[in-house]
Amino acid sequence: MPARQEYEASLQQARTAIAQLQAQQSQMVWIRTVIFMIGLLFFILGWMDEGLRLVLFSLAALTAIAFLIAIVRHEHLRLKRIEHDSDAALFTHLLARLDRNWEAVPSHQLLPEFSDIAFADDLDVAGPASLLSLLSLAGTKPGRRTLQAWVVAPTTWPEVKARQHAVQHLRDSRPLRLSILRTVQASSDGTEDVYGLPKWAATPSWLQQHSLAYGLSFLGPSMVVLGILVAICGAMVDQPTLLTVGGGLLGAGFLTNLLVTVFWGSWIHGIFQQITGQHQAVYRFSEVFSSFATLPPDGGLLDHIRQVAVENSNCAQRGFAKLTWLVRLANLQRDPILYFVYLALQLFAMWDFRILGMLEKWKTEFGDEVHVWFE
Repeated sequence: MPARQEYEASLQQARTAIAQLQAQQSQMVWIRTVIFMIGLLFFILGWMDEGLRLVLFSLAALTAIAFLIAIVRHEHLRLKRIEHDSDAALFTHLLARLDRNWEAVPSHQLLPEFSDIAFADDLDVAGPASLLSLLSLAGTKPGRRTLQAWVVAPTTWPEVKARQHAVQHLRDSRPLRLSILRTVQASSDGTEDVYGLPKWAATPSWLQQHSLAYGLSFLGPSMVVLGILVAICGAMVDQPTLLTVGGGLLGAGFLTNLLVTVFWGSWIHGIFQQITGQHQAVYRFSEVFSSFATLPPDGGLLDHIRQVAVENSNCAQRGFAKLTWLVRLANLQRDPILYFVYLALQLFAMWDFRILGMLEKWKTEFGDEVHVWFE
């Protein structure tokens, strides 16, 4: 299919999907409101009617579950809407680029490290209707930095031939190119590092820098476990003293876990958010790196990209396979349905610290490679 025809068809599909999702989101707002009001009514009636209290409270609990499911569904629709909005913007950009419609083509400015290039103004390297406006489809800051370095800095003739050779092999792979573009554009706005994984991977261990918090994260759960065991022993041998000691240890453990969560929990959640990225970018970039497995062989640059992405022992695909599983565990507190499970895990075992510990082990294994992946 010619490029224009494919772009126009894809743009129309995105706009149709956006209209449908907008209608579904509006409908979901009403559904959530109705479910909430019904649940509130059951709760009030149960509070007032002692005879039917159990039945009405049970119905209120069921509507609360239905309300949580509606919230999850609404969030799913929101993320799909973001994806299709991104598609619409991308294909509008591609069509404007074909037509050289410079008013509709985003203007690209030089990054600060390249802003003093002497020939930039004379050759219209950046700005409206510039060389970068025509060339750049980079959806991330590292991508923009790489392209601008290629444009402004001289290189060797063998390197030029290697790049041209790679382009020739990608020429007939438009579906692959569009797939990569769409996934990256849906995760990043291209103006800043909205995904924080490369930054986090280059930072020192948070747990090592906060040894007091890390130590307390083991002390609290240990007291909880010991308190439960002592209380069980006291119940088995009918010793009230042991029951009292066990209850005291249990309460002290819960209090320790609560205080540690209050003082340090927001910092850890900030780290989790940084790793996950805007619109759960970590999952999308996992798809991008996996898609590099289908790059056509060229005996040069594309083979190198494929090796770094999916073939080396510390390749991006292997790293992301481990990381996305850990990110799902880290994001339990953001899941309305599993939030109470998260609270129990946090209160008993300091879940955030356990997951952060696993993430920092991942950083030890893959942290030095992350910059190479994104480059």
